Amino acid sequence: MTVHIESKQSGPVRLPEAYRHYLQAAVYGLLSEDLAAFLHGPGFLFEKRSFRLFTFSRLQSVSPPRREKDVLLFDSPLSFVLSSPVLDILEECAQGLLSGRLFRLGNNELLCSGVEVTAPVVAGTRVLLRTLSPITVYSTLRRGDGRPYTVYYEPQETAFSEQIASNLRKKQAALAGTAEKNCPGERDDAEVSQDPLLRFRPVGRVHRVTGFFSPGDTFPVKGWDGLFRLEGPQELLQLALDAGLGAKNSSGWGCVELVREAGDAEEATGAVSAVPCG
Repeated sequence: MTVHIESKQSGPVRLPEAYRHYLQAAVYGLLSEDLAAFLHGPGFLFEKRSFRLFTFSRLQSVSPPRREKDVLLFDSPLSFVLSSPVLDILEECAQGLLSGRLFRLGNNELLCSGVEVTAPVVAGTRVLLRTLSPITVYSTLRRGDGRPYTVYYEPQETAFSEQIASNLRKKQAALAGTAEKNCPGERDDAEVSQDPLLRFRPVGRVHRVTGFFSPGDTFPVKGWDGLFRLEGPQELLQLALDAGLGAKNSSGWGCVELVREAGDAEEATGAVSAVPCG
């Protein structure tokens, strides 16, 4: 859903360049205590991995934000996209927004002015996706002395598409509860990661984006913006659209939208409704 918010204060909305943690905190603040605790705690599990299964886009405003040293100035109103395959997450966020609850972003107080609900349905085995927040793909490795370090992959590397496929399969298993309910121990991590049917590639020129989750972070996250083609089983394409692509989705990375182009009209259908906030 697309959330429209307006500032209660005069002047622009002032946020640090690393504002994702503010937006994440605001989303958690819309949820019930039980659901927020579940997502912030165990989440949806696959083996040792935990998934929150929601993602959100960058903030958008009527004009591009202005920079003032390390601060971004957004003109109100603003909007962002929140997406999840878990209906309870979207419903509770919508209820919180419609209730007139304050939406806080750092020191900024905002109110919801509208919620636009979209339900795109992937019907085929090929989609063109545009990033609403960069896709990040990485591995955590260890040096000879045991210290960890992070390797970020680029779209032209084979590991990039392999990790995208593996990550989607793990999200699918976590959402279905197969890790604990069905056959524990019979399907290992390597088996999930091997998916020759799922193909992922950039379309045209994509751009590298470097950013931080919060101002206190020391190491930047590297991601990629642009158009990407994803081919594979319909249920995985739908999950990519709903839950996001790559890693750190609940931290504001990997949010995507469907792109309609000639020859792709059969790939997606959907309904749109707009709900004003009281």
